[in-house]
Amino acid sequence: MESFVSLNLTNNTSKKNQPKDIKDIVDTRMYKERDDLNYTLIINKDGNYSWRPLVLLHPILYVDLVNCLTKEDHWEELKKRFSEFKKDKNINCYSIPVEASKGSKRTDLGETILNWWEYFEQKSLAQNIKYQYCMFTDIADCYPSIYTHSITWAMYGKEKVKNDENKCSGSLGDKIDKKISGMQHNQTNGIPQGSVLMDFVAEIVLGYVDLRLSKELKKLENLKDYKVLRYRDDYRIFSNNRNDLEQIMKVLSEVLYDLNFKLNSSKTKLSDDIIIDSIKKDKLYWEEIKASIRMNATNLDGDREIRYSINLQKHLLEIKKLADKHPNSGQLKKALSEFNKERIIKITSKPNDLLPLIGILVDIMINNPGSLPQCVLIIGQLLNFENESKAREIVEMIINKYALKPNTEFMMIWFQRLTTIFGEMFDSVLSSEFVSKIKDPVSNQMFSVDWLNEDAKKSFYEGTIKDEEKYIKMSKKIYITEFDDFNDYPF
Repeated sequence: MESFVSLNLTNNTSKKNQPKDIKDIVDTRMYKERDDLNYTLIINKDGNYSWRPLVLLHPILYVDLVNCLTKEDHWEELKKRFSEFKKDKNINCYSIPVEASKGSKRTDLGETILNWWEYFEQKSLAQNIKYQYCMFTDIADCYPSIYTHSITWAMYGKEKVKNDENKCSGSLGDKIDKKISGMQHNQTNGIPQGSVLMDFVAEIVLGYVDLRLSKELKKLENLKDYKVLRYRDDYRIFSNNRNDLEQIMKVLSEVLYDLNFKLNSSKTKLSDDIIIDSIKKDKLYWEEIKASIRMNATNLDGDREIRYSINLQKHLLEIKKLADKHPNSGQLKKALSEFNKERIIKITSKPNDLLPLIGILVDIMINNPGSLPQCVLIIGQLLNFENESKAREIVEMIINKYALKPNTEFMMIWFQRLTTIFGEMFDSVLSSEFVSKIKDPVSNQMFSVDWLNEDAKKSFYEGTIKDEEKYIKMSKKIYITEFDDFNDYPF
């Protein structure tokens, strides 16, 4: 499930019944005419009207594309192309999806985040030894801007494809192009967001941008020493010469434009303070606050423990200030996770200010939907101190308030998780297609099968998203490991 969808869903979602070996089962004439193949979750970004679609690809189409990419000769072709993308030592990419090692407590997403910290942030800081200036920029609307035909260009070069009589028809790049556009009703603008698979496909095109940028910059004889670091659609360009940075930005903009991309002007800035500007503002802010309220102490047994100089409510108010200054930030999620791990789970009796604590959490999660899993975790822990009647009343009030906001399905999914703590008492107020699928998978099919050939229809069983075995074993707790990809990391 982790590679299938990169969003934090609840831990009782199933990894079973996912097709692994699919050959010749797709009736292309039918599925490319369909616009209802995938399941789209609309994720609210700011609690109001900003949103992004997260696509759960039809499992058949997902595995079909994976099989295409990992076919031995295809995989070798991809590895060779990626090695060409990274030949220029002046341009480094650190966002190729990675897999957690066997036995590791980290998730694949956690490893990717760690990759960002170790290589993108830390190497940015190290550039201060050599360079005086840095240009920060990123690509606007990256995934929606990826033209599926550009995947073929990325594999073989745009000019070669344009000049080829058959436009490289039947090639690996062409196959990827057609499979992705086919799963989008033949739409060629944009690729689905929300899976590691599509992150990898995006890197094919973005790697080609790196290659094109390298070739164009080598044509500039007066260009002095420089370094380009890229993490997905984020760029950091270092130099000791402002004019060189402007030249590089001009070339980058032109290369991107030729591939249907454009730079995000609102996030582009030149800095002469590489250290401060290389670290995210939310991290700088919260580290300072945390240093003033958190301390390491020694208890009577001589063991080290973490203590705070302020009470729970004041601590949560500091986290709300962080949320207001840096909404939906990584540090907000980390701060909430630490608040739970270092304070909430140690509570042995009902706090006198339980309702105010929940009220602050509701404000944070409504205005910062990215923090939903963390906030629901803490609310669930606090509700353990209430009787079921009072807990139901509180949750109903939260859901009714949330219902006034658009695109609340992600919230419904996480509140459905509370049913493992308090039984089915919230079913009447939890309403969404995804939640209905979890509750009654037989009557609520998520993915269509009528476009498959007859053999595939017989062999493909969507199964249930809900892992009944895991659901039964779940105790009256939500564990931080269900979603916390920041837990126990050094950033």
